[in-house]
Amino acid sequence: MTSDIARLQSLSGGVILDNDDVDTMPVHPILVISANWQTRALLAAQVGEMTSHNITSAPGVNEALALIKTAGIHPVSLVVDAGQQMAHEDVERLMAALPDTPLVLSVSALRRATFDPLRERCAAYLVRPVSIGRIAQAVAQAMESTRASRS
Repeated sequence: MTSDIARLQSLSGGVILDNDDVDTMPVHPILVISANWQTRALLAAQVGEMTSHNITSAPGVNEALALIKTAGIHPVSLVVDAGQQMAHEDVERLMAALPDTPLVLSVSALRRATFDPLRERCAAYLVRPVSIGRIAQAVAQAMESTRASRS
């Protein structure tokens, strides 16, 4: 248990989740991943309001995968803001871990060529500049499409 906590702490940049945090964490949230805390906060607020879903956020793919493994969350949708710190391989690892989870991927116009090979596997692929509202709309549409295809 101690090694799990130490591993999660190192992956999450020093944020420690205790048992109470893990026990109250929603099991099926929308998972927002962005290295920029302001982007995470704005996306969490807008996506949560538009979809009426709980939101969990992480600053990177390693932290997101740690939440999935340690806290046992299984997100209903992924929202990834692929900033400068995120590699194509990071998004690939996330997609491999959650192959049936719709992914809304936002990429910089300058890094578009790096992420274009993932385009067909995304529920939505948005090139910045794009508004937080447009990303939230894409998440809502992806979730609706997923619900319709499962019915």
